[in-house]
Amino acid sequence: MGGTKMKVHRKLFLSWAFIALVTLSSAYAQSPDAMVGKMHSKRLEPFHGQMNPTEYAVAKRRAKTLGGGRNTTLIGRWANGPCYAAAVAGKMAYFGNGGYLEIVDFSNSANPVELGKVLTPSVVEGVAVSGSYACVAAGGDGLRIIDISNPSSAREVGYFDTRGYAEGVAVSGSYAYVADGLDGLRIIDISNPSSPKEVGYFDTGSHAYGVVLSGSYAYVADGLDGLRIIDISNPSSPKEVGYFDTGSLALGVAVSGSYAYVADYGDGLRIIDISNPSSPREIGYFDTRGFAEGVAVSGSYTYVANGDDGLRIIDISNPSSPREVSYFDTDGYAYGVAVSGSYAYVADYDDGLRIIDISNPSSAREAGYFRTGGAASGVAVTGSYAYVADGSAGLRIIDISNPSNPREVGYFDTGDYAKGVVVSGSYAYVADGNDGLRIIDISNPSSPREVGYFDTGGQAYGVAVSGSYAYVADARDGLRIIDISNPSSLREIGYFDTRSYAYGVAVSGGYAYVADFDDGLRIIDISNPSSPTEVGYFDTRGYAWGIAVSGSYAYVADAHGLCIIDISNPSSPKEGGYFVTSAGGYAKAVAVSGSYAYVADVLGGLRIIDISNPSSPREVGYFDTGSDAQGIAVSGSYAYVADGWDGLYIIRNDLLTPPSPPTLASPMDGATAVPIHSAVLVWNASERAISYQVQLSRDSSFGFALVDTSGVRDTLLSLPRLLSSTDYYWRVRAWNDGGWSDWSAMWRFRTAVVSGLFADGTIPDRFQVSQNYPNPFNPSTTISFDVPQQSHVKLVVCDVLGREVRTLVDEEKQPGRYSVTFDASDLPSGVYLYRMVAGGFAQVRKMVVMK
Repeated sequence: MGGTKMKVHRKLFLSWAFIALVTLSSAYAQSPDAMVGKMHSKRLEPFHGQMNPTEYAVAKRRAKTLGGGRNTTLIGRWANGPCYAAAVAGKMAYFGNGGYLEIVDFSNSANPVELGKVLTPSVVEGVAVSGSYACVAAGGDGLRIIDISNPSSAREVGYFDTRGYAEGVAVSGSYAYVADGLDGLRIIDISNPSSPKEVGYFDTGSHAYGVVLSGSYAYVADGLDGLRIIDISNPSSPKEVGYFDTGSLALGVAVSGSYAYVADYGDGLRIIDISNPSSPREIGYFDTRGFAEGVAVSGSYTYVANGDDGLRIIDISNPSSPREVSYFDTDGYAYGVAVSGSYAYVADYDDGLRIIDISNPSSAREAGYFRTGGAASGVAVTGSYAYVADGSAGLRIIDISNPSNPREVGYFDTGDYAKGVVVSGSYAYVADGNDGLRIIDISNPSSPREVGYFDTGGQAYGVAVSGSYAYVADARDGLRIIDISNPSSLREIGYFDTRSYAYGVAVSGGYAYVADFDDGLRIIDISNPSSPTEVGYFDTRGYAWGIAVSGSYAYVADAHGLCIIDISNPSSPKEGGYFVTSAGGYAKAVAVSGSYAYVADVLGGLRIIDISNPSSPREVGYFDTGSDAQGIAVSGSYAYVADGWDGLYIIRNDLLTPPSPPTLASPMDGATAVPIHSAVLVWNASERAISYQVQLSRDSSFGFALVDTSGVRDTLLSLPRLLSSTDYYWRVRAWNDGGWSDWSAMWRFRTAVVSGLFADGTIPDRFQVSQNYPNPFNPSTTISFDVPQQSHVKLVVCDVLGREVRTLVDEEKQPGRYSVTFDASDLPSGVYLYRMVAGGFAQVRKMVVMK
């Protein structure tokens, strides 16, 4: 790829990260070759194409914000990851290790000693140290202020959300100056570290990547807009006094004397005369031949972090004619550099922090290094340990006995790029890209050691173990079956060409189920491992990356979503259900536990899918991780997500922990005059609840419940008719797959006083008027009538010609049974009629007056 093409691509890419993410999805879908390390022969990266390794991660981080979720809780993080930035004070180095700020003593450069590390909510993009504090540019999480007075117990004491994407930071006096991406330069008052506040800002026009201070000026590396010179003599009112278009993409800047030295990506090192800040001019440049990401100056030399080309040392004694005197290939991707004394400290991406002895600039040599994390691509969990396939950083062993504080206890450099891992017994089996299958003895987690390996020939992406065999998904080389009965002497006994790119594999019974990219699911009969045969296949809608098998179903992480395949008949698999995991997302891996499928979605993080009805899967929870979810393992109620550059996330499925108790709403505790015929119990929804149980009793101990209803999906329940003037007690509890909550508080209410009830306290269920008694009568009789609901009731007496002779009732009546006396003393003997009308009801009866 030509430098110009890369430069133009990055300009477009960094201006519109979203376009890059669309490109990402397209590349995943259309070009599996891009996934096998074209750019770095030693590594497999999640995405290359026309990006360098950092660009993919940068796009991901800038397009996402950590922390959104539903029915999930982030319990802990192991945040080892790439090293992007470093600062040095004396023999102490402060640098990024993914989401950690590492504090390391390099007094003995060959044997660095970690003194402490502090977890930040996002990746460490920039670091500046002043006195007892380190100011960290933490990407989308702004400026973090860390108290480093005691490195072994360093802690965050304050933060400020800068609104943009904090790329770099410099400190002078009481102010921190943050290069805040598209939001330009932010000036933060840190005189009170626990309560930082913004006092000024300046919109630099493009994308502020780096900032350095000199005198009354801030020099900002502003991406496409080159070098911006900002007068900060009045921090509350910064103003631009000059700028220089460097031609490419200004990513880093250093100042010494009258010169600014700009790391200008594809255009190398630009040397700008800033003696007149209002009129800067270029006086020299040097083509570093790679991609200049960062720069530092010491004496007569500049030290350029030059991407794939490591560290370049440039003699600038004559600024108009700079010349390279030496270089050192750091093996990783040099992203930033700091210089102190005779050493250059290179932030070397997934190869950690490299310490280069520059006492003789013409003969630089490595004096030491500190290993940071890689890109967490796969994870397996057993017992109290998580085993992370961490890309170029190999196998990392994490103690998760305290999930809120996971800690690394051991690691093993697998040699190439660890993509997948499975644990069986005392061994971890690592799919290690170009280096095939690595078998690591983990009987002592703090001291893992390799006992065997097998070069599978292709690119080992996934691995499953069953009995004495390991089944390796070997990308274009299909399925490889390795006899592991003697781990120190592995041998291949069979293979099957799956035709596309085998990226994932699961074994169940006598079958291997292979996620075969654009060829979907391949079902291989492995009953005879030396002669595997395909018995069935299913072409999924998307691109099969990962697979899990449970019961009669295979669950395929199918790029666009989760594909559920009925494999009850392996020779004729059929789709049982499909769920699109997130808008624009990319389903990469899947694990199944109970009635849930857990999907690692590159853009959507962790997605939890209810598969209790495979034909109708539905999302019930999610957690948006900070980088790109690549791998997943589940143990109990915890999901362990291998999240690329953000390390390992430990996320609780809250649907597997009992919900919180409901809070009652109505009738209020102590309420009176509650209607007996239309009472409704109402409560507030409990977080994570699926359904509720409601109890109603006349006994505060609930020894006998009049109502005991489970499975209520709403937050209200209509009650049957109640007794008049009676005390009732009620309570509610919530349920989900984790069990029952505690009961809510118990509330009491009293029903209204209602007359005319039946003897048992109930009310009529229909209108009616009874035959009078006695009949015949002289001179009086009683007429009874029933009213089931509040109504206007009219009861009249008529003669046989229909003429009204008496009105007995003409009024509104509450529900109940009523009686009225009719006195006929003033009427002659004969037959009379009485008629009741209420609402739509009418009834007539006869009675006889006999004197």
